[in-house]
Amino acid sequence: MESSAKRRLPGIKQLAQRFNALQKSVAEEARRKRLRVPVPQPVDITQLFNTDANPAMWMENGQIEELPSPPPYLTDPSVQQGIGAVLAQDRGEEESHRLKHELASLINWITSNLNKTDAAMSSCKGNHIFFCTR
Repeated sequence: MESSAKRRLPGIKQLAQRFNALQKSVAEEARRKRLRVPVPQPVDITQLFNTDANPAMWMENGQIEELPSPPPYLTDPSVQQGIGAVLAQDRGEEESHRLKHELASLINWITSNLNKTDAAMSSCKGNHIFFCTR
């Protein structure tokens, strides 16, 4: 297990360095445009696996707590249930539309086969189907 972690450590460090570079550019952009948005803290690369050194990375102190009032879709169960209900309704409408299309295709297929059968039956002479002409 340790050898697997040691093999992945350079890639993890590189990912942390990319995160820090992005964090720095976002922080500079926010400062330059005077935006009041929460910017994540940079990751201490020397202490990557120390939860005390990088609490933001380990989700101990999330950004939601720092906002004055988080959006209701994150905290209000009624809003979350409403979103789920709207998504379920949308899925139901999509399924209904798909089934109507499938039904129309099935009806067309049956009608086409019945027409072909009627045409074949009308071209038959005598009482037996075996004497049909084409």
